[in-house]
Amino acid sequence: SSAPAPPGSRSSRMAPVGDPAVWEVVGGADRGGIIVRSGKELASSQVPTRLATGALVTEQKLDGERLHYRLLVGEGPDTGWVSIRLKDKSLLVKCKAPSPIDSAEPPATQSAAAASEPLGRRRPAAASALPTPSPETPQERPGHPPATSSSAIPAPAPAGSY
Repeated sequence: SSAPAPPGSRSSRMAPVGDPAVWEVVGGADRGGIIVRSGKELASSQVPTRLATGALVTEQKLDGERLHYRLLVGEGPDTGWVSIRLKDKSLLVKCKAPSPIDSAEPPATQSAAAASEPLGRRRPAAASALPTPSPETPQERPGHPPATSSSAIPAPAPAGSY
């Protein structure tokens, strides 16, 4: 196993070692975000829209204190060049890289997401092993009330019968 290439080196951009670094915009709160330029040079043209404070971007290339980014979350141009520092103030900070365990979706979230999807859109591992529901058979979904009162769950008793 070899050590990772330094940021900005050719091999770190081309090697499929992992996901690109994620940065958060922390500067520019008082100005509606930070300035984005079309090129790496500070003299390159300024993009009309600022990159909003709180936005998350992926590192495409880091050259000194200039970052070529692609917008992940938040408001601002989809791509461009920004300064990561201005004098002694950080404009962007690198986010902690999630571990493979942290980035995996927990089973409860997966179940909730799967339960909210229509049955026809789910992709079970062994679809051929599942019975095909007939139009007369109500389809029950986890976390949702049964479609009819003929299920195993009794209907509520009429008021006054307790």
